[in-house]
Amino acid sequence: MPVRTPAATESWNPMTSQAKTFVGMVVSTGTLVIAAGMVNSSWPDPARFACYVLAVIFASVFKVALPGINGTMSVNLVVVLISVVELSPAETLVLGCVAALVQTWWHKKRFEPVHVLSTPRKSPLLLSFVIWSSIIRQVCSGSRCPCG
Repeated sequence: MPVRTPAATESWNPMTSQAKTFVGMVVSTGTLVIAAGMVNSSWPDPARFACYVLAVIFASVFKVALPGINGTMSVNLVVVLISVVELSPAETLVLGCVAALVQTWWHKKRFEPVHVLSTPRKSPLLLSFVIWSSIIRQVCSGSRCPCG
């Protein structure tokens, strides 16, 4: 009878059907958000976008420990939030995907297929809510506010 070592048991971790369903939903919804963001997208200043990409790659490497909170926060949050205001929605979606990939893979020794699919697709879901709330805020700041 073969003896399982801790390293062998850690690498063998089957996903439950609920986890597979969740990952499938995140991947498909994230792909739709990316596709919708790229339709009629504008890239007004590619040089500025390139600077933001370099800044988010640099910021994604660092994490900050906040006092009183368990865990850390990535510094790339600042760059991504500024990009919501400064860049187009398509540029912000791409920037969020780059940030998620760099942050997830920076210290990994081994890549898993589920990370290749799910990591860059979670950020667009969250960023789409931020972008839409920013658009609604801009519309509501005018005299004709559909929000009430």
